[in-house]
Amino acid sequence: MRNQTNAGPVFGRRVAAAADFAATWQITDKLSFLDTFRYSNWRNPAAFDASSCSFFSPNLNTAAFFFSPSASIPLTCVPPADAAPGTATNPVAHNASSAPDLSIILDSNFLKQEERMNLAEVNYRFSQKLGARVGFRYRHRIIADNFYETVNQVFYPGATAALAARGACALVNPANPVSQANLPAGCTLNSDSSISFLSIPAFVPASDVVPPISEFSGLFGIWARPSPKLQISFDTELFKADGSFTRISPRQSQEYRVRAKYALASWLHLNGNALIWEARNNVTNVNYLAHNRAYGISATLQPKDKIGLEIGYDYDDVFSQILICFVSSAALTGPSTVTCPGVTGLQQQLSTYTNNSNYGYFDLSLTPVHRLTAHLGANLMGTSGSALLVITPQVPSGPLDSKWLHPFGGLDYHFAKSWTGKAYWDYYSYHEDPTVSAATGAIISQDLLAPRNFRGNLVTLSVKYAF
Repeated sequence: MRNQTNAGPVFGRRVAAAADFAATWQITDKLSFLDTFRYSNWRNPAAFDASSCSFFSPNLNTAAFFFSPSASIPLTCVPPADAAPGTATNPVAHNASSAPDLSIILDSNFLKQEERMNLAEVNYRFSQKLGARVGFRYRHRIIADNFYETVNQVFYPGATAALAARGACALVNPANPVSQANLPAGCTLNSDSSISFLSIPAFVPASDVVPPISEFSGLFGIWARPSPKLQISFDTELFKADGSFTRISPRQSQEYRVRAKYALASWLHLNGNALIWEARNNVTNVNYLAHNRAYGISATLQPKDKIGLEIGYDYDDVFSQILICFVSSAALTGPSTVTCPGVTGLQQQLSTYTNNSNYGYFDLSLTPVHRLTAHLGANLMGTSGSALLVITPQVPSGPLDSKWLHPFGGLDYHFAKSWTGKAYWDYYSYHEDPTVSAATGAIISQDLLAPRNFRGNLVTLSVKYAF
């Protein structure tokens, strides 16, 4: 840039170590013990040695005037080719908020995470039709970081010698003249009226972001095959931690999973599954609660070689809430709005997110004649819900209502040995449903500008050769 030059090398690397160990002890034909241990440790050291030279002019179209120091400086700055030495009538264009004329900053960053996990599990098979498992998982996590910075800067005078006293070297008492006694610690007044600033803080080893966290989980599972046609399994994990690294990291959670498969007939297979996950970190000023509840059923039908159908439906219920703090230019009147504890100028409100989705699909294939196969299907999804929008003084709940439609169809025709011609059609449609604000009457969309709607048709013609 015309008024500034920047340089400096960057160094960074990732050092990672990981180890896994697992052993299974088959105590008897029915009883076994499994133990799994995992260890990981990664570190990211990085450094940036930044040097910067600034040359000041009234604007980028005007050549700069530069100061020629006589005192020792840590960095040699080469001015632009059209720059000229500053004089009493044409001084360097400094003001009280100008950046340093030259600066050397060394930033050193360090981030580390270490994790140890052990899972011990006992499996017992009561019979060929029934089995169960019980386990315990322990995980210990440490996250540590460090930031170290040294600063070496020089401030040149401009129209007056007092203009060198700026930035980190602003005068302790602005009413008094520039003197060594009137400068902050770390600042040195040089013989040429420039001022040097040097800050080398004491090095502090990396420390934990928060105290190390231990996590404990109890696991239980059972499976059953009451008949060759029916399979059922149930698994659960109960989790507890003595801390969290983030506000949305749960301190307690429960997860339940159920799966079932049933062959109603040789040509009809049914599947069902359910997942329920509940989590919370409801400590003071966090109040985090969340759940994810998903349920699904599907069926596969093949009554004849010439016809096949797969059909299914899934329902998903996602919810979360947490206290958030944000800047507001006006007093808020929304629900649960208070001043953010301990932080001046911020408002606190309970942010709630809800989303319910219904997803259905089917895929039908027909072979009316030996060479021709027809396909018809669709993926259909509709969602509804809301989320807090921190964009107006009233902090409304914004919509999360949309529809996704994807019908498709096509033909496969074997017109010769090893050759198949294909013709397929896909239709894509996405539509968002805005809502009307009860407080202002304004239309609220998921997008800040307008509801997003699009659709498209795709036709594909292809030939396949199999050999």
